Amino acid sequence: MDIVRSVLSTIFLFSLHISIAPSAVSQPIGSRIGRYQPAEISRTGRGEAARTTLEDLARCVVAREPGKVSKLTGLARGSEAGIKFISDLFHYDDDCLGSGEIRFKADLLRGYLFRSLYVRKYAKSAPTDFSAVKTDLTALYGTVTTQEEAVGYALQEFGECVVKAAPLSARQLTLSRAREAEEKQAFQDMLPILNTCLRHGNTVTFSRVFLKGVLAEALYRLTLAADAPQPSP
Repeated sequence: MDIVRSVLSTIFLFSLHISIAPSAVSQPIGSRIGRYQPAEISRTGRGEAARTTLEDLARCVVAREPGKVSKLTGLARGSEAGIKFISDLFHYDDDCLGSGEIRFKADLLRGYLFRSLYVRKYAKSAPTDFSAVKTDLTALYGTVTTQEEAVGYALQEFGECVVKAAPLSARQLTLSRAREAEEKQAFQDMLPILNTCLRHGNTVTFSRVFLKGVLAEALYRLTLAADAPQPSP
């Protein structure tokens, strides 16, 4: 895993706005369907309003197809299969978009799909002691061969480290909505932990929108593992 060990020596910058890129998914005006409240898209598609739109979009997609979205847990972050899976969740006349157009990187939406899965399954109660929980990232990734997969692997390790160190803050962050006081407090509480979970000598700059998604995925994966039936001795 040499490519994973060295990948975070670069500074990765993730802008706060929903990214517009050639590899992004673009959705046209969507229809309103009563079963799922669609996300309303801000005119600018930037800043705090964009974070709310992203959360609402992910919530709607999970409400529409929770079983299908849960299959994302078996797909590695940064893998071609994982990116294609997210892209395929949307269709031309998507009922999760109220009006307007949105462009986003699949990797950005990924974390918010995991956030919505967590809220749907564990909003009322959930395990929060992950000290003895292990997830098999090696099995999930197999042989890491691309830069994208290497970044994904490193982010998974980082996210799990933070969540294990501050499980209650990670839960508060994941359950809170964008711009809520609880979200702001959770970010503040976890600040001292972030650097301790980076490999020595690495420097990474995250935006809140990206960091929240990374931690939501880690929290969901660890919670599933902690919540799974234990084998008989």
